[in-house]
Amino acid sequence: MRVGAKGLKFMFKCNVCPEECQSRVISSIAVRRPLAIPGAAKCYGEALCHSACVVRTTTGYYVVEYMSDNFVHCNRCPKYVPQKNFKFQGFLWIHDDLDPSYTQKNFTLERFCLGMVDIMKGQPFNTFTHNCLQARYLTMKKFGMKSADPLNYKRCIFYQGWFDFYGKGSKLENKSNEV
Repeated sequence: MRVGAKGLKFMFKCNVCPEECQSRVISSIAVRRPLAIPGAAKCYGEALCHSACVVRTTTGYYVVEYMSDNFVHCNRCPKYVPQKNFKFQGFLWIHDDLDPSYTQKNFTLERFCLGMVDIMKGQPFNTFTHNCLQARYLTMKKFGMKSADPLNYKRCIFYQGWFDFYGKGSKLENKSNEV
């Protein structure tokens, strides 16, 4: 099985075979992990986190995320179990929602990823404004799926970051459904 999409696509790193890229999307669920910063390694806050979505297709589960290299990454996640936190690429990921969001539209995994590319085109990755959350939310919305809206913070982002880091509810030990 050959890995990698046929031809290069701008802002898209695909680590799955072409057949998987053409598989039909069934559902998606928002997930998050801590930032790759030692001081925030156990923080799963509203602002201090990295967000992605686990996409279920006819061929399995895939993590789709907008990363700091300004690319959308698509990776197979064979050990994913619905409604369970999971380890992937050295991080413990938790769910924003326990139930996935299903779509009524007919589209492929590649189209979903390229939809995220279209949304983020011309917007460099920015940890401060946290556009990995926006990429995930807006892509799911574009394809008829629902998740928490990161554009509707209850606090300004400075205060939210402080609350995430020092608040009691953002640390891993306070999260339920551990691996």
